[in-house]
Amino acid sequence: MSKPKFTPGPWRVFNETSVGTGKVRVADCEDIEVGFGRGADKYNATLIAAAPEMLNELEVVQKAMLAIAEYSADEEIKESARQHAAHINIVVKKASGEK
Repeated sequence: MSKPKFTPGPWRVFNETSVGTGKVRVADCEDIEVGFGRGADKYNATLIAAAPEMLNELEVVQKAMLAIAEYSADEEIKESARQHAAHINIVVKKASGEK
């Protein structure tokens, strides 16, 4: 996988003082305001802040799925692991801005 086009984490949620706004602090960059209304902003900001860590964990799980696909004695488990690894690859590429 090529180098990501996004700012690497950690990202943190902060300053949730106003209703309708959540903020995410991204490394040494400017803050990102997240506002979608309907009281979901804090949760949207929390999800966005966790994105780099979740992406990293997906990559770890993908490697585990590939290892299972290679070393499992059970053909059904191998095929399932291959399918999961392929789907994770699509999601990781999408999250990383790759096509």
